[in-house]
Amino acid sequence: MKIKIILFITAITLVIVSLSLFKWEPRSEKDIIIQKLDPIIMKKIFNDTSIPKNIIKCYSNNDYDKMKEGIDLKQIIDFNTVFLFAVSAQETRFNKEANDLYEKARRIGTKDNILKIDCLLRLAQTKLLFVNIKNRQKEYEQLIEEVLSSDNDSNSYHGNRYYVLLAYYYCNKSGKESNLRKSKEYYSKINTRNIYPDLIWTINALGYSLIKKEEYDFAIEVLNYAVKIDPNSSYANNNLCFAYLMKHDYIEAKKYCDRAIAIDPYYEQALKNRKTIEAHLMQSAK
Repeated sequence: MKIKIILFITAITLVIVSLSLFKWEPRSEKDIIIQKLDPIIMKKIFNDTSIPKNIIKCYSNNDYDKMKEGIDLKQIIDFNTVFLFAVSAQETRFNKEANDLYEKARRIGTKDNILKIDCLLRLAQTKLLFVNIKNRQKEYEQLIEEVLSSDNDSNSYHGNRYYVLLAYYYCNKSGKESNLRKSKEYYSKINTRNIYPDLIWTINALGYSLIKKEEYDFAIEVLNYAVKIDPNSSYANNNLCFAYLMKHDYIEAKKYCDRAIAIDPYYEQALKNRKTIEAHLMQSAK
């Protein structure tokens, strides 16, 4: 009995000693946010002590509506604060507001070239959501050209965002065949192990552009990454279905078509694709 008591006391002592050696400290709100996306960019923003703590807290909670409470965004003339609101709007898919806020941040300007380029890239990203609106595609191209002319080392700081947007730019740039090679070159530099949810629409747009150019293998590679980013995106699954359909791989096309419809049973384009796929499969079975 005495031996058991001694062993129990020894075990408790070891636990206490271990806890004293490995002091645990909770991460600050800023640390959590910095790890959430673009570490170098966000660290620059949060080193600016002029941004109120309640705004930082709302951002960390992905609460864009609460973040705006009591704030007149029209009166804010600080680049970092406007930029942070724009990022929050983009993350929560208030895309029109994100576009307008990035435009405002761009007009305010900053001497920090890294933040300037990130703002331009993010603004270009919002333009892709409005490509069917007159001049939006042209605006996107102008922003990317401004990035290319003003920064020689964007990839060191902006990573996948830079590579995806450049891949899309060259894919849709008319003219030389070398533009498609450049698109593939930039895309090949993407670290696909990193997941950036806000990039899914840009990657989808790149994949769909490649389908239109009949670059089906490349499109499938790109759209597989889109599905990896968001497996529950009916749009990404249907685009991948369409790429396989155009390649006459009806088995794979059906797999992704079924996924798209399972996510959104009323997705009209996916339902049309299913009919086309079923017709081809029935024809093959004869």
